[in-house]
Amino acid sequence: MPLNKSTLFFRVICAIFCITFCFFNPATAQPIERVKQDGDSGRWLVSGHEIYVAMPCSISRASLLPTKDCNQPYIVIEKKIAGTDTSLDPFLFKLDPYSHFNLIAGEISIGDKSMFDGNDDPMKKVPISDIVIGPQKSHELFALLMSAPDTPLTFKTRAGTGAPIKVHRIVLADFEARTSELIGAIHRNYDQEQATQRRNMFLGLCLIGGVLASVLWLLLFLVKRGRTRLQMAQQKFEMKRVARIAEDEAIREAVRAGVQKVDDSELDTLRNQIKAALDVGDTDTAERLLSILKKSSK
Repeated sequence: MPLNKSTLFFRVICAIFCITFCFFNPATAQPIERVKQDGDSGRWLVSGHEIYVAMPCSISRASLLPTKDCNQPYIVIEKKIAGTDTSLDPFLFKLDPYSHFNLIAGEISIGDKSMFDGNDDPMKKVPISDIVIGPQKSHELFALLMSAPDTPLTFKTRAGTGAPIKVHRIVLADFEARTSELIGAIHRNYDQEQATQRRNMFLGLCLIGGVLASVLWLLLFLVKRGRTRLQMAQQKFEMKRVARIAEDEAIREAVRAGVQKVDDSELDTLRNQIKAALDVGDTDTAERLLSILKKSSK
């Protein structure tokens, strides 16, 4: 059955529309690749780059007790070191040739944006925010992938200005499960480290307390012992002083008793000397005078 002009015109318009649509939207026809996590590194490898989750943690001592302190997790994208060039230097790393990348997920764009804007003018000015130095980190991409793990990512790589652009449409396979497992392992590790440091701190405090208690007990023991010896020395001194006083008093009494037996009319001078010696406490002189007095009275 021959086609009329209206039907032929409609088919031509449809063909032109399909060709135009496919030409200007090549990405929509590109299949989405499910990238699995590398078993050895635990990272998703895409065109010479690594994508992984990081959550830095540490044990903080800002408070009295050691406490686990973890930052919010984020996505890290960095160039993968492919190997070493042993012909030149065994320690010289060789990077993947596609050194520029740009990852797009919805409104999130990470990486060398200026390398993929279609302007290859070597004299163009690049905003500082578009200059990539070191690994790229993104908390926003992490939050997006945790809420919607199957979000398609557009990952572009390029060796440099004028080089062809490679485009990958990817999904990070098992992102939520692997990330939850990783974060759980990090928390368990630092919970154990926190408990270990707290236990060590408690044991250290107990040791210090025991040492201080021992030193205090030793000081109290020495003070008590010193006081006991001082009291004993004071008691001995007091006993000697009392004995000396008693001895002096006995001598005085003996001298007085001896003087009273002597004839006062004949020995007045000797008696007066004995009394004078007793008055000044000179018992030795008094004893010698008393001996003379006794001999004189016989």
